[in-house]
Amino acid sequence: MSDTDTPVARLAAALRPGVPDPGADLLDPDLIALAALHGVGPLLFARSGARALRDEAQALAMWDLRHRAVLRPLLAALHAQGLRAALMKGTALAYGLYDDPAQRPRGDSDLLVQGGDVPAVRAVLVSQGFRPFYAAPSDPGVGRTQEPWRLTLPDGTAHEVDLHWQVLNAPSLEDVLPVAEALAQARPLPRLSDKAQGLSRPDALLLAALHRAQHVLAPYFVAGVAQYGGDRLIWLVDIDLLARACDPEDWAALVARSTAGGVAPVVLGALCDAARLLGTPLPAAVLHQLAAAPEGRATRYLLRQGRVGRAVADLRARGPRRALGLALRRLFPPAEFMRMKYPGHGGGLAVLYLRRLLALLRRREA
Repeated sequence: MSDTDTPVARLAAALRPGVPDPGADLLDPDLIALAALHGVGPLLFARSGARALRDEAQALAMWDLRHRAVLRPLLAALHAQGLRAALMKGTALAYGLYDDPAQRPRGDSDLLVQGGDVPAVRAVLVSQGFRPFYAAPSDPGVGRTQEPWRLTLPDGTAHEVDLHWQVLNAPSLEDVLPVAEALAQARPLPRLSDKAQGLSRPDALLLAALHRAQHVLAPYFVAGVAQYGGDRLIWLVDIDLLARACDPEDWAALVARSTAGGVAPVVLGALCDAARLLGTPLPAAVLHQLAAAPEGRATRYLLRQGRVGRAVADLRARGPRRALGLALRRLFPPAEFMRMKYPGHGGGLAVLYLRRLLALLRRREA
């Protein structure tokens, strides 16, 4: 079977701009299930009108309306306190690139702030009715680089904001996209709110490329089931839309940032994958510049190291003084995290921690 005949390639072909309505092909139950796994069901429904995708699309549209009503006052409250914040990943892309934000599935909103602003941002979250998902908030200077906050509405629906004080959640990647620079380059998201901002197109494209590389080894969850691999189609759709929106200045900024961060090969691979599956138009000069850039430490971290290698690199990146704290948090994360990662597991926490330790020691090849 050629690359163009695989189910994923057929699904990707149905998402290409300008391709005729895929129609009957989407009646295939296996392809419908694949669309859900790859996070493109609502987008494919908008493209084809396939009845099997209608329920998911309508459910996400209703969720998006509620979530937007939650985000707007939160962003206004942060602005009123003079706190700079930028949305990242799903929500930022939904309101910055997609025809309808409900076409971009996501389970929460990622909010980037300066580390020094975390206590003040937490206070605003509490004032808006949010509560930390974990019992004890993280210390921005030690261990975690993000923490989830949840607001439960009177109707019982829950909405989460993932608070970040580092763009990428690996200590080894902290310098690739510094927070101060990302916030300084943030762009307005007027479709969401006049107080909303998201990452610039070059920064969002860089993050999208690195994010999918991280998930070669780090899990993501679909319907509560852990999945691995960076080839999820919705991430390539994000990259495709970002690339189509870039102007020459954006491309120059992307090349400069990728080269300085030592991640040009990672970005080049993501762009080429999008072009192969989605027909993304790419400037030849940009491809040449990325291909000529040297491979840096961050590329080796993402493309050459297994789980143990990444863990060791992250400990070294934190320095001796903070390495022990990070190691303990990696091995023994909060109980809420463990129960979320292993839903339905009948054993106690000790069994879950042992299971996690064994998984960390089992090297996964990229």
